Amino acid sequence: MTALRRLGNVTIRFWILTLALLAAGAVFSATYVAANSPPTTPASVSLTRADGTLTASGYAVSDATKYHVTYSDDGGGSWSLASDNHAGTSITINGVDDAKAYIVGVRAGNASGWSGWRNSPSINAIGQSSPPSTPSTVTVTREDGTLIASGYSVSGATKYHVTYRANGEGNWRLASNNHTGTSITITGVNNAKTYVVGVRAGNASGWSGWRNSASIQPAPAAPSVVNVKRGHRELVVSGYAVPGATKYYIIYKASDGDWLPAALDTANTTTTINRSVHKDKTYIVAVRAGNGNGWSGWRISKSIPPLPSTPSTPSAVTVTRAAGTLTASTPVVAGVTKYHVTYSSDGGGSWSLAAYNHTSASITISGVDDTKTYIVGMRAGNEGGWSRWRNSPPAANIAVSVDNLGETRSAFGSIGRFGATVNRRAAGFTTGSNSSGYKLQSVTLKMGSIVGSPTGLTAAIHAESASSQGNPAASATYTLTGPTSPVANAENTYSCAGACSLNKDTEYFLVLSPTFPSTGTHYYRAELTRSDNQTNTPADAGWSLADVIKESINGGNWTDSSFSDALKFKVTATPK
Repeated sequence: MTALRRLGNVTIRFWILTLALLAAGAVFSATYVAANSPPTTPASVSLTRADGTLTASGYAVSDATKYHVTYSDDGGGSWSLASDNHAGTSITINGVDDAKAYIVGVRAGNASGWSGWRNSPSINAIGQSSPPSTPSTVTVTREDGTLIASGYSVSGATKYHVTYRANGEGNWRLASNNHTGTSITITGVNNAKTYVVGVRAGNASGWSGWRNSASIQPAPAAPSVVNVKRGHRELVVSGYAVPGATKYYIIYKASDGDWLPAALDTANTTTTINRSVHKDKTYIVAVRAGNGNGWSGWRISKSIPPLPSTPSTPSAVTVTRAAGTLTASTPVVAGVTKYHVTYSSDGGGSWSLAAYNHTSASITISGVDDTKTYIVGMRAGNEGGWSRWRNSPPAANIAVSVDNLGETRSAFGSIGRFGATVNRRAAGFTTGSNSSGYKLQSVTLKMGSIVGSPTGLTAAIHAESASSQGNPAASATYTLTGPTSPVANAENTYSCAGACSLNKDTEYFLVLSPTFPSTGTHYYRAELTRSDNQTNTPADAGWSLADVIKESINGGNWTDSSFSDALKFKVTATPK
């Protein structure tokens, strides 16, 4: 009874409170509150299959009132609609191909909108175990405007999904979503950009994970120019160097032929092509630059026309001589661009090079020996090759000389020490009348036996003394070069190096000064002659030798020797 009373009291109090609230204006009603946001994305989608069907389940989301269900047999490349307003938390999709793998995509919806999509794992084709494994590597090389991907082959794969993108680009570009080959060429890429290529492998059961290549850096730029110079049977290619290039690929072709390889992987920046090059054909050469990242585009040279015909042999070679020089010339012939010039002093037994690519039909060869006879050979050339040789007639030596070496010996003139007496010897000679003077070449003496141990003989040319006419000046004009110690019983020649200039119609002296030990008797014996005969070469040279030898005793003045004899010697010079 007490409990009922208590319940009755509670009831009375509830209604009293309710009436009071009503009196205060409160309103009581039942209201439906709609959801204020779309459902969350399904956490998962489970998929089973039977003959001709797929059954998706496990995608239920609270607050969802409907589901949008699609399915794909190409890994998500394209989708088919199963239902866009399915109310159940499982769905059976009919009419699918048992030989294909599938994925199902589901999103949840309500009056406020749709959630994000959730895709099921790929379910294998009936009778097939699983999709292929992810490619272990993707190798990419590049050429002009292209990327070439390879090395991604996977066992069990029947197709490949290939994408690519440049550094800095957010979206991947499709190369192929159903490529069946194990290499692919992607065209239209920018040579100046760095790229990455992504590949996944697929079969009827689905797709593997993605494998990305390493970044493929830009290949070198194409050569800006290709220079080609042609020879008789060769093409010399240059000018194609490119910064960043480590190798070059060079090909060439005749106007009537196919491309031929010249260098497939050369690091050289000049290349000579000498295989199958004909001088009467037109050629072009193509070069591309490469490095570890790939190859540039091709740069093609200008057309290289055929070579001109080989010049004809020079009709004649004429040689004139002056002191120390040969001047050779040949008539100018049209089409000649260069001359090859050689010369010989032994009748053509051996040759010296004067010029190989001389551009004039005339050339002066310096440093020749005026006492020798020369011939000069010339051939004419152009880009087509060289003519045959044409040799000049012999150009006789132009030296003049005077000598009495062939005259009978009358006595010996001693040059050296006789105890306390020291003898020096001198012999005069007079030059010819050539208006420009002469260049002294050499002096030759005929020596006899040697007495004692003299240590040397100096031969020098002295001018005439200004204070003592008919005698040598004190100082030498030229010191000659010859044997330090003369050879006994033989001719000894002393040469003059340098300008060695002699005036015309002027008397000079050959002065012979010995060296010897400080005591004893030591001297050289020079042959003398009493003949006044002397030989000029040529006969009208106009030179002469003094007919009396001079002597200086113990450093004193020069006087005529007590003998009426002349020194036997020869003087050789060339007109200037």
